Amino acid sequence: MRIGDHDLELPGFGDYGLAALKLLIFAAFIVLAWALINRITSFDDHHALFEERNTAYALQRAGLVFGQALALTSLINYRSSNDLSDFAWLIGGGIWITGLLLGLRIVAPMIINAGSTELERTVSVGLVRGSFYAASGLVIGAGLSGWAPSLATGLASTFVFTVLGIAVLIGVYVGNGHLPPYRLSARIREGNVAAAFIASGFMIALGLVLRYAIAGDFEGWGQGLVEFTLTAVLALGLFYLLCLAVDRWIISNATLIEVVRGGHEVAAAVVAVALVAIAIGISAVAI
Repeated sequence: MRIGDHDLELPGFGDYGLAALKLLIFAAFIVLAWALINRITSFDDHHALFEERNTAYALQRAGLVFGQALALTSLINYRSSNDLSDFAWLIGGGIWITGLLLGLRIVAPMIINAGSTELERTVSVGLVRGSFYAASGLVIGAGLSGWAPSLATGLASTFVFTVLGIAVLIGVYVGNGHLPPYRLSARIREGNVAAAFIASGFMIALGLVLRYAIAGDFEGWGQGLVEFTLTAVLALGLFYLLCLAVDRWIISNATLIEVVRGGHEVAAAVVAVALVAIAIGISAVAI
């Protein structure tokens, strides 16, 4: 079929079969991760989720599933001329994604309400931890995308840029959490959902931008690191400017500090959505 200047090829039955098999592997990794977490936790997950209805823990588990799905999409979208190679990359990448997210379950309680367990019942804590897992999924998936000149280079770049991306997520969260006027970390520990909305929105927005900074073909360590750094710094600057703009022109009856201190959840949700929206815009810009 030819439309305009582009040749379009309709998929055949073999293409649909390959797509179905990829989706089965995708679903298998989601189920595997869920089952592994149920097995390795020291408590009854089913009881916590569906009998005690622990909302904070449910948000963490939902964030893990969402983050895993976001990361896996970069693998099932990939298609080369070698189907066996594609499936090997899908399975190997799926193991990497699942293992890394399970490892981040150990990290999250250390940086988000340090000292508490996964069964922490504070909804604000569960919301931020779930958002951290989702944002990490964006970063992990980006690290698995694109082309590299060799397998060794591809594996090395995946590891380096994934670790860098997650380190930026953690560093920015910790930095924002200790800004004197807002004290987001302390307020999240106290159960302030407004603070959790803003921290979560910032984290998801940053994850979207980092995905844009990391994803793509490998074009050399120097260029890759420079582009990653410039994109992250530019995005952070725009995010802080957006917060100032929202503070001045959108939330007219209170300052952003008052929104956080007073626990104004609706206003905080508006800020979170605005942050994610500007991140989507940054990610859509072709440079």
